[in-house]
Amino acid sequence: MKLHGWEPDAPLYGKIVAGRCDFQRFEEAANILDEMVYIGTRRGIQVVSEGFWVMVDGFCKKGDVCKAAGLVGKMVDEGFVPVESVWKTIVNGFWEDECERSS
Repeated sequence: MKLHGWEPDAPLYGKIVAGRCDFQRFEEAANILDEMVYIGTRRGIQVVSEGFWVMVDGFCKKGDVCKAAGLVGKMVDEGFVPVESVWKTIVNGFWEDECERSS
């Protein structure tokens, strides 16, 4: 992705992903996250797990905990160590999902 000749770094990618999630555009956010991982390995961009957290949080807020869990699995498969906020978000997502089913 180039923005008027500028190539974004990890924090900018994270903000773009977060913006897509805010507007429920998860497919676009996932594509941008994939691009960030791919380009990061080629250009030396340090991909941080917070970028994944944004997606996990978005899926949990949407009520799609299974996709969130799948993303955490993908994150681990690609060698990223989930930060504490990722684990808290996914556990809370499962808890809320279970509470809704129990109601």
